[in-house]
Amino acid sequence: MSGPKLSEAELARIREMEEERRRLCQDVAREIEKFKRHLSDLNMLIHKAVLVNDEDAVSDVVATLNAYQKKVKKCMEKLEKTAGVSNNETIREALQEAYFDHDAFEILMSESDQTVTDCRKKITKEFLKKMAAARKSANQKSVGRNSKTEAEREIISKEFLNSEKERIDLLLDQLEKRAESVFLSKEAVGKLRRRISEITNDTGRDNYSMYEELNRIEITMIEPFERKVKRLEKEADELDIKLSAELATYHRICREVGVEPKKFRFSKESIEEIRYACAELLDQCDLGADISALMKGIKESLTALGYNYIGEKEENRDLYRQIYGIHDNIILHVIYDSTGRVTMEVAIRDTVSRSPQPREKEGIVKEQKKFCGDYEKIFNVINQRGIALRKKAEMPCDPAFARVIDSTEFTCAEKAEEDYYTFYADRTAKYLRSN
Repeated sequence: MSGPKLSEAELARIREMEEERRRLCQDVAREIEKFKRHLSDLNMLIHKAVLVNDEDAVSDVVATLNAYQKKVKKCMEKLEKTAGVSNNETIREALQEAYFDHDAFEILMSESDQTVTDCRKKITKEFLKKMAAARKSANQKSVGRNSKTEAEREIISKEFLNSEKERIDLLLDQLEKRAESVFLSKEAVGKLRRRISEITNDTGRDNYSMYEELNRIEITMIEPFERKVKRLEKEADELDIKLSAELATYHRICREVGVEPKKFRFSKESIEEIRYACAELLDQCDLGADISALMKGIKESLTALGYNYIGEKEENRDLYRQIYGIHDNIILHVIYDSTGRVTMEVAIRDTVSRSPQPREKEGIVKEQKKFCGDYEKIFNVINQRGIALRKKAEMPCDPAFARVIDSTEFTCAEKAEEDYYTFYADRTAKYLRSN
């Protein structure tokens, strides 16, 4: 009962862990994208609030937005640290630590934006009312055009008009960047800029009419354009989340198959294109990812038990081999196939491919018997690590199972391993020659 040990791995748990990690990474990517959008919206609203020119009216709003800005940055930094992390529990903990109530944030942003807008409208209304009174007063005092214009200028100075133009220019600068990110033409913003420039450079207009026209353009043209940009940003965010999830799966499969991933357009059509590409690659991939995880788990289990990992070899896409040093030139040979079957056998290590000598066959039977007791311990440790192995067959001790493995075909882990083996190979060769 100590010949080659055959076990069939139940790969469901490995698949489940891999799938969970994929889902967690997608959750992290989605959260980071949300936080980036939050920061952009916060910066925009804070800037909008500051330009209201009424510090008392918006100070509480600005303070609240600044506090949220710090909180969003902190949460995003926690999630960004999970890049490259393979432990599911670590990623899960980071998501819990970076918990953020996005719905409450959206409500806060909507209320804050409404407060800032109301403040601006109130100030505008007061200015217009004040200017109307000044104009009425000017008309009563004089029928002359010059005296009326002078009275208006007392209310709307050139400096104030320039500050309003500067505020709108800054608003258009931000809208231009945001519009470009959602593939809107810059020409729309360019037309607004030219229209504002025409108004402010019109020497035939007085300050009052210039301010009125700027206010009208902001309400009827700029604000609707801003709402359009916001809508497209939301649609782009949703598309980005979907594409990121599909691309994460696609890139993982590309790594497993060993092909260079191709690029896809940022469009709804690309979702189906990526899924189709994944389906094609999976036909090539088979169970490669599962076998890789299985080999890693068994390697960790065996090295923990004191077996000395030497190297591994891929025979083809359906067969993989590993070897572990036991003592001297005696090794444990582990074979994996694409169905999840694992074979373990005690073998002899050499630098050439050959048949075992009669004395080697006798010696290997003794090693097989020793391994029989170790196998139960190996089996239990592997299962405790979450890799479910089910015993399939145990072959009896028999010199017919003696094998010599050419270790030069395996990718060795360390140069020290080669030096370690050379000593025993030389000693074995001398022993064979003397007998």
